[in-house]
Amino acid sequence: GNLDLFSLTSTDGLKLPQSIGGDLYLNNLTSAQGLTLPQSIGWSLNLSGLTSAEGLKLPQSIGGNLYFNSLTSAEGLKLPQSIRGGLYLSSLRSAESLTLPQSIGRDLRLSSLTSAEGLTLPQTIGWGLYLSGLTSAQGLELPQSIGGDLNLSSLTSAEGLKLPQSIGRDLNLQSLTSAEGLELPQSIRRNIIMPGLTEVDRDSLRKKYPHIKF
Repeated sequence: GNLDLFSLTSTDGLKLPQSIGGDLYLNNLTSAQGLTLPQSIGWSLNLSGLTSAEGLKLPQSIGGNLYFNSLTSAEGLKLPQSIRGGLYLSSLRSAESLTLPQSIGRDLRLSSLTSAEGLTLPQTIGWGLYLSGLTSAQGLELPQSIGGDLNLSSLTSAEGLKLPQSIGRDLNLQSLTSAEGLELPQSIRRNIIMPGLTEVDRDSLRKKYPHIKF
């Protein structure tokens, strides 16, 4: 089952089991110094209070989500090659030193990145990809398929943007004011969110992509 140590702020004297079948919550730890994690965690690992990944050695197997919501730098962070759940790096400001898994089963949240410089995304993302802080698509290489939402809500230009061939839910481009250079996916299961487009642009896209809802 789960081991919930929500209020723990120090690793002094802490000896964790070798294996945990469910979730492990250590979300008030701010440092990984002295922390020895289990070799296997069946579901989620919550380290959302960590401000540095220095000294952190992650389990070989994590069955669910990984939460690092307070990390602003990826220095010292060594992630598994595959994560079955989601990866939450919502405060990361730069992709420098960041090596992402090849496969992420659920969401990937990198909401605070303002540039795609140095960013290599996984080949497979099972659910949503949240890059809502990006203001430019320069250097951005997206996977061919995303199972859920694709959030690029701060992009102001489609220049250099090459979208996946398939998006399983919504595509959020709410800051775009022009459709110039925009090539849409072959398949979007739900809607495209682009409230800033003129009616002329909107009508043009409807004619070009009759299978997509705007």
